[in-house]
Amino acid sequence: MNAAIADMVNGRFCLNQLVIAVVHATYVKVGKAYVEHVLERTGGLTVDEMEQIYEVLWEWLSRVPLYDKEELQHIRDWGKDFLRKAVIDRLTGSIYDMAVVNFPKSYPTLSTLRNCMMNVQEYGREKLVNTLIHEVESKLLHIAVDTPAILNGYSLCVESLREVDPSCVIMHRVCKVIKEYLKKRPDTVRQIINYITSEKRDDLAAHLANRCGTIVDEDELAGANDDFLPEAMNLSQWRQWVPDPIDVTPGESGRFRQAADVFNMLVSVYGSKDMFVKEYRQLLAERLTSSNTKDPIFERRYLDLLKLRFNEGELQQCEVMLKDIRDSQRIDRTALGKKCVPVSACIISAHFWPKIDSETVAEFPPALEEALVEYEKAFMDHKESRRLQWMRGVGCVEVSLKLGDVEVNKVVPNPIAAVLYLYLEKESWTIAEVAERLSISKGVARRRLEWWKSQGLLTQNLPTGATAEEWSLVTNPTLLATSRNAADDESDEDEEAIEDTTDAIDALEQYWSYTKNFIANHDNGEVKAERMHRIYRMFSSPSAQGPSLETVTAFLMRKVKQNLLTYNNGFFRVVKESTTKANER
Repeated sequence: MNAAIADMVNGRFCLNQLVIAVVHATYVKVGKAYVEHVLERTGGLTVDEMEQIYEVLWEWLSRVPLYDKEELQHIRDWGKDFLRKAVIDRLTGSIYDMAVVNFPKSYPTLSTLRNCMMNVQEYGREKLVNTLIHEVESKLLHIAVDTPAILNGYSLCVESLREVDPSCVIMHRVCKVIKEYLKKRPDTVRQIINYITSEKRDDLAAHLANRCGTIVDEDELAGANDDFLPEAMNLSQWRQWVPDPIDVTPGESGRFRQAADVFNMLVSVYGSKDMFVKEYRQLLAERLTSSNTKDPIFERRYLDLLKLRFNEGELQQCEVMLKDIRDSQRIDRTALGKKCVPVSACIISAHFWPKIDSETVAEFPPALEEALVEYEKAFMDHKESRRLQWMRGVGCVEVSLKLGDVEVNKVVPNPIAAVLYLYLEKESWTIAEVAERLSISKGVARRRLEWWKSQGLLTQNLPTGATAEEWSLVTNPTLLATSRNAADDESDEDEEAIEDTTDAIDALEQYWSYTKNFIANHDNGEVKAERMHRIYRMFSSPSAQGPSLETVTAFLMRKVKQNLLTYNNGFFRVVKESTTKANER
């Protein structure tokens, strides 16, 4: 074709060459129109449909009366290459929708894209990567998208781009951008472990079972030439060997790159598998101790799948935790008939469990305390030399609320149930009395009383001549009946979220002296909340997510209300002591 064009420029061409050029251009134009027709009609383009297009074009082309029939073969080969490039350009424009929005429905079209790219060597790779990165940054990686949605998009990119590029170079280049963004989000660590073990646990369990390669930190394989590993010396594999694409990172391990699946890529966001194991251990402890819906059987199966990806011993502590649960269930069955109130305890080997944060619950009602004593006796029948140290602030209790003919059953955390126990003594309490009796702040006491009010059990009023509101048990069964169909889980989550936020703000009080000096000695004596957010995150342990920006802002605004800081145009400044004392006078 190029020779024909050169001849035309130089005035040396024959009619046959002109016909060949026209036929070739027609072949490509008709092929493009056919592709557009299929895309508009079906919304996709399969490999079989591409083959049908080739067959139709060849049927037309074979009827063209050219003098040299071999030219028809050349036109078909040239035309296929041009048509494949046109398909690559066309599908690249909608790569974000195919890879993230519509996957796996778009799987057949992605297979067509892969087939076209494999037959035209490196054409379109760079454009596809740049286009997808731009779309990901503009549509996925911004503050309006929550972290679970970004993790879902990240997982879809891994799966879809593995189909587009078997070498996984494109997948790693695109996912690296998402990974770097995720590392900047304060809730990424916890959201990943929730995503893996809760939201997508069944899908990812299938990935764990299908691919049994052990997870290795990428840094450990930097610069390794894995083409010469013993298992790579098999002759049949060498006959199928293909070189890496030109856009591969020099020194990158091909085996590590191609073995990466959704699970491996999610774990890689942590930076090391040790951090993932620590976070998984922490979440496993929370699920086994703080939930009435714990599922030890699933946790055992999931842990067995994780062991396929981690080295022996890395998950040993998790195995001990699950063994503790099994042992506890046996003791539960033994102690079941020895107490008036059923108790299901989780007896832990403290050395193997992470630290479990819990509030202080001084005591339970006498009936519950008696049940705990009976349970401990049953335990000592098995472990004569050991005693139990109860963590009353952890776990939950099943309560049955009955008023008139209305009965409501609820499962609530022990600290919230502690408020209800007070009403076994008298029917009305003030916030100050509840706070003093339970050794909690008045703010926490109010929130817990309001939670029970939302459940229809308490009512608040200000008696004549009183200076503080009293919270009393309801006397109208209708109020309790109305709450029977309420979303208990949602209320629990709201209560826990509020308390978690308050606790997170209170936790920053330990850094107040440092914060005050840092702001005072900073440029112009003022800083933004974002700056302090980065500082506080440096204080957190590697496995902790650190405070959120909202928590830091709330902490600094608390200091503004205390007249210790001023706030103006987004900047916080330290109030001079002389000014503070003058205001106090």
